[in-house]
Amino acid sequence: MKQEPEFLGPVDTAFLHVESDVAPMNIGAVSLFEGRITFEAFIKHVDDRIHQAPTYLKRLVIPPFNVGQPRWMDDPMFDVRSHVFKARVDAPGGEEQIRRLAGKLISSRLDRNKPLWEIYYLDGLTDDRTALLFKVHHAMVDGIAAIELFTVLLDLTPTARYTSDKPFVPPEPLPEPTQLLVDSLMQEVSYKVEILGKLSQNLSFLGSVLGDSEKRRRMFLGAANLLNDVLTPLQPLAITGRNTGDQEVAWTDFSLQEVKAIRAATGVSVNDVMLAVLAGAVDRYEALQHGLAGRKKRIMRVLVPVNMRDRDDHEQHNRISVLPIDVPLGEDDPVRRLRTIGEYTRTMKASYLANELDTVLSLPSLSPAITQPLIWSLAPSIFAAVAHTWCTNVAGPDLPVYLMGHPMLRSYGFFPLNPSMGLACVIMSYDGRISMNLIADKGIVDDVRTIREYAHESFRALREAAGVRPVEVVVIQETRVVIEELVKVPTAPVLSETPPEPPLAPPNGSHTAQEAVFDAHPEAVVETVVEDNTQDDAEQGYPLFSQAWADAFRTAINQNPNYKRTSTHWRAGALAFLLRASAGKPSAAVLLDLHQGDCRDARSLPLYEATNRAAFAIEGDHHAWMRVLHGEVAPLAALMRGDLRLAKGSLLRLLPFTQSAEQLVMSAQHVPLEG
Repeated sequence: MKQEPEFLGPVDTAFLHVESDVAPMNIGAVSLFEGRITFEAFIKHVDDRIHQAPTYLKRLVIPPFNVGQPRWMDDPMFDVRSHVFKARVDAPGGEEQIRRLAGKLISSRLDRNKPLWEIYYLDGLTDDRTALLFKVHHAMVDGIAAIELFTVLLDLTPTARYTSDKPFVPPEPLPEPTQLLVDSLMQEVSYKVEILGKLSQNLSFLGSVLGDSEKRRRMFLGAANLLNDVLTPLQPLAITGRNTGDQEVAWTDFSLQEVKAIRAATGVSVNDVMLAVLAGAVDRYEALQHGLAGRKKRIMRVLVPVNMRDRDDHEQHNRISVLPIDVPLGEDDPVRRLRTIGEYTRTMKASYLANELDTVLSLPSLSPAITQPLIWSLAPSIFAAVAHTWCTNVAGPDLPVYLMGHPMLRSYGFFPLNPSMGLACVIMSYDGRISMNLIADKGIVDDVRTIREYAHESFRALREAAGVRPVEVVVIQETRVVIEELVKVPTAPVLSETPPEPPLAPPNGSHTAQEAVFDAHPEAVVETVVEDNTQDDAEQGYPLFSQAWADAFRTAINQNPNYKRTSTHWRAGALAFLLRASAGKPSAAVLLDLHQGDCRDARSLPLYEATNRAAFAIEGDHHAWMRVLHGEVAPLAALMRGDLRLAKGSLLRLLPFTQSAEQLVMSAQHVPLEG
């Protein structure tokens, strides 16, 4: 079967063409795990699971002479050992040596002749830890989509979840250059039409904003801010200059509880707090480089990426815009600086400026593909004229995650540098901590550790000025013990010290437990048709979340030994799968009466009915459910990306049953779907 083209989006194309030896477009993270994981075991783990993230099996294909849009195609030569490597840290193998090696690894460009990602196993650590460096090209994913690689490899419990067998479907060979050239010329028009459709949607949205007086006022206010800022020449700082491509990183952690307390005391956002910390650090660095003159009143303009994905956007390509945020330097009062940042940020966020810039960033894709490298080659100079640095915020899970049973201790993200910028900042939250990773070009910032130390000073000054008392960060081991107690294989008939919930039973005791969950509103129940399904029906498939689908799903669950094995202590109540109406698809729901490894009944119900009766409800639109049920994306990845969401119930209460939930989805993958 011929592969369908999967073109790069407008922003992906930009990231591809702006890359250079002094500014590789790499994003990723350095992650530290408790305990030792062997290299060979890790390679096998990646090989077993990477098929659940199909994006990472595709390589870049560029038509001859750049006459067509670059696209992603399955790599027929894919081999996990071409992506997972061992790199040795220098003696004595501590965190400082990890930091130095990470800087070297992110300074090189990825090989475009294979899928654009690599994982480095950092060998030579002297303590009882495992360190990994994840490296992905920014043209391949944005920060939201990059989470998929993490969620495929990581688990929410110390016991690794069961995964489906790796499918063996040999990819089609890449097209010959002549065929690729012909295909590109034929598909160019349809691609331009797609971009025009996107621009039309953006312009329609902006038109609706202009039709609302209050929204129009906010838009004009943000535009006026931007115009005023752009007309004011940008003064160079000690963090700007000419890049060399020799990068290094320096990371640090703060208490997320303290950051949230500062936010509450000052009425700003968490991101505003971290921007203020960064501004304070750069302020001190300016004084170090230029003496007291370096602390004169001025601004540092920070480009903040903005996620432009809407709720129904499930594409893998980048959907980000940017907002320029002015942060004051030379300000002696940390709280006044923070409130100034908060006010400016609120104005810019409310201005719909990100939508306008998203439209502008899409325009070059309307030009002939052969001219786009030249157009995007001008982008670094434009960014240099309008901003000093980048700062992005990635929200991680609030609870610990595990790799092959080993808890992740910390994770520090990294981000590309613009050729004129010597510093960028990535903020990540995880399990009670919030980290700041500073990425620097050594040709401009000779030792980024200095700015890291100033960030600590800046944070302490801000915390004290805001009247927030220091709070001890909750150690991950305490959380780990709780989770292990919840998920360990039990020898007693109870999950924990909490008494188990009794099996579902009707109020008057006149019905069986199997029927009880459906007794409250019998008129809303779709009666089960007791008849054999023909082979033709099975081949044709069932409408998603119909009663016929629910019946087949129940059978698949009860025939799945792995579901029974992982669910013998499920007493948490009924679970609902909710299909949100979207794109012409009506809403639907299936309610599952689950108890101790058995599915006692499954009913197709109206959305509100299933939600009311369920203890837990997982919601998504048709596109999201189809991707999950076809095995194109792992359920955890879909939840982390927001494609699926927990519409009812406590995540903490559901956490011990993540393997059970995985097995439910795997059972559903055996039910044939209509279309």
